[in-house]
Amino acid sequence: MKIPVLDPVLAPAMFTRKSIRKFAAEGLKSEQVEAARARLTALAPLFPGQPAQLELTPDAKAPVWRVDAFGDDSLLGNINIGFMLQQLDLRLHQMGLGSLWFGMGLGLAPRGIAAGEGLRYILRLKIGVPDEPLARGNAGEFDRKPFAEICDDGAFAQPLEGLRLAPSAMNAQPWFLQKQADGYVLFCQKTNALLPQHIDRMHQVDIGIGLAHFALALPGWDLSTETGGAARKGYYAVATLRPPA
Repeated sequence: MKIPVLDPVLAPAMFTRKSIRKFAAEGLKSEQVEAARARLTALAPLFPGQPAQLELTPDAKAPVWRVDAFGDDSLLGNINIGFMLQQLDLRLHQMGLGSLWFGMGLGLAPRGIAAGEGLRYILRLKIGVPDEPLARGNAGEFDRKPFAEICDDGAFAQPLEGLRLAPSAMNAQPWFLQKQADGYVLFCQKTNALLPQHIDRMHQVDIGIGLAHFALALPGWDLSTETGGAARKGYYAVATLRPPA
């Protein structure tokens, strides 16, 4: 399958976007809420067959709105949610709004929102007016792994700088690309058995976030869930990525 071609206008935001933890007390204006809602309905899924329910509602306890994401809690479903919401995350940044991924309380459905049949609450993206600098000044302000720790092909470093800078839960950066004869196998880091179970789900959402950045950096690639038995210690294979023919 082809990875969806995302709006290239989003690409510059990969290099300046940051998590916002301080939001202004005045909150969003009605036109900003409606603009965010319109963007929410235009997100491209990575796996169209995977159910995803995204609900935009005001937060009763803070001057923010939130997108609560529901899915079927499968590997592909969680990746799909990350891929979709990262498009929104980048778009909000370009609109001058701040956002914050929030995965605590995973599995505890928000009150007042009815999840579709077979779906469960996965995580949340908070949205608000930033009360701190919205953008990073340069790539040096990112705290990220060196490229060799996310890919074994040094020639790929420049085109995949956007993937290296992608956000992830607890800054784990759980992705790794292993070069193959006809492309790359994408791996996800295994979760330490001592950590809560939901961390693994968050890593899968992170893979979707990383794939959104991959799609912006290298449009038109193919993705297959067949990985040919590829293995890497401490990781499990998720997909094979191949360049356009």
